[in-house]
Amino acid sequence: MQTDELGKFIRELMPKLEAEERIVALEIYKGLAANGTISVAALADRTGLDPARVESIVLPWPGIFRDDRRDIVGFWGLTARPVSKHVLRINGQPRYAWCAWDCLLYPHSCVSRCR
Repeated sequence: MQTDELGKFIRELMPKLEAEERIVALEIYKGLAANGTISVAALADRTGLDPARVESIVLPWPGIFRDDRRDIVGFWGLTARPVSKHVLRINGQPRYAWCAWDCLLYPHSCVSRCR
């Protein structure tokens, strides 16, 4: 499989996101990168969306993990929890990719935007 074919295959596995959804997804990544967790209230503040709207966006998404307070602690391949041996250092803090592929994707698409 060629690199461009692999990229297309991976993109097709992900949900197609509308503008609001892309904003929420990026803010989740930023929150996980910076703090290791993010609440729906914090997402609402960061996006300017109503908390109920934020919840309605993230609720059906696969690959979201929450703690006992319902804060998001894992999202589409990134978490602060030691779930794998795939460690990313973001601003000196360890973050964990769920698999080796995530280590290739996130440094460019997420981490560089989290600064």
